[in-house]
Amino acid sequence: MAQMRGIRLATGLLAAGVLLAVAWRIFDVGVTENLSRSDPGRAVSRIPDLPAALRASAAQMRADPAHDSAEVISLLQRSLAADPVDGRSIALIGSEQLRSGIEPAGLDVLAAGVRRAPRDADLRREALLLALRQTRLEDATGHAIAMLRVEPVHTSDAISSLWFIRQGSAEGRGIVDREAILPSVWRQAFLRHVAANSGNPGDVLGLTQRMGQDAATAITPAERSVVLTTLMQRRAWGTAFTFWVQDPALAATKRIPNVYNGDFEKALVEDPIFDWKIGNASAGTVSVDADAGHSRNLRLYLFGSATNEAFADHPVLLSAGNYRLQAQVRAVELIAEQSPVLALDCLDPTALGTVGSLALLTSGQTGDSPVTFAWKTLATEVTVPPECRAQQLQLRLSVDARVPVTASGSISLDDIAITRLR
Repeated sequence: MAQMRGIRLATGLLAAGVLLAVAWRIFDVGVTENLSRSDPGRAVSRIPDLPAALRASAAQMRADPAHDSAEVISLLQRSLAADPVDGRSIALIGSEQLRSGIEPAGLDVLAAGVRRAPRDADLRREALLLALRQTRLEDATGHAIAMLRVEPVHTSDAISSLWFIRQGSAEGRGIVDREAILPSVWRQAFLRHVAANSGNPGDVLGLTQRMGQDAATAITPAERSVVLTTLMQRRAWGTAFTFWVQDPALAATKRIPNVYNGDFEKALVEDPIFDWKIGNASAGTVSVDADAGHSRNLRLYLFGSATNEAFADHPVLLSAGNYRLQAQVRAVELIAEQSPVLALDCLDPTALGTVGSLALLTSGQTGDSPVTFAWKTLATEVTVPPECRAQQLQLRLSVDARVPVTASGSISLDDIAITRLR
């Protein structure tokens, strides 16, 4: 009996000792892994076979451009001995072998490591930079795309790398474009980059046309909107317009007028480019309503507050020359200090200003008395100078957009058009 109690006690003490040793090892490993972030050398001295410490020590050495590759490889091999499936150590050994001129074996080792750690974006970046230095364009493109799939945070770096590859040679352009036309999570960001940075704004048109050759790769509405917005922001108006008219939604339109949707019969889109953009006005409400004889028209209801804001605007691209600006107009109980206008403003920074405007009231209709009249056609002539390459048609309460004006009541517009005179 006493002997059994002794055995149980010894067994219990042994188990407690094992548990204590395991707990201490866990604690020691945790402390050493934390130490490896700040002092890798001390961490290796503390636990010589700890993979995290060995990798950190190798990384610290690699930060020195004049480091000894053989010593780094030795550390990484020790790490692999403790953790044979560590893809990062394998890949970095390959990278160091390549640095030492060991080819093609180094490439094979690097590729094997990347396959073991496919979601390691930092490793992908290193492999990408190495491939770029060695002009292995296929590999570099593959690594950049893998970064984009793994970590959205790396989108900017990877997109810039793809752009660098594409711009470097005809071969690089072909490799990148072959991947870029395929639907992906990164295609929209890449299209934005091409539209914003290409020396030829029309470059993005060629890329999107290739996408449109197959329904499976056709550009999406969101991608189209991004490209259009980017082209407009860089003031590539002609290219933006050419791209816009290629929209399949406009395929049935035989002729695009200078003021698209000037009759308001087409539904307004959420992010318009060459269509009407309705402002969120604080001094009034703007809507597209049906009316007798005018199935859809733009209606502005004013609250009587002073404002210089625009209620609606529409980009147009008119070449230099003389034009007729016209619209059908109706007013109901409209009281205005000045005549509301359809103003044609120049968007080109070298020729900013208003090149012409259509007054919606006569001088006798402004003042304190309410004005009501049925639908009628108003027109004026405007001249676009050569330096004004793009314009904007805007509905506001004064020709001078800087001056706040007070108005109340409502005014409606329809069949707005700009036609060339000579």
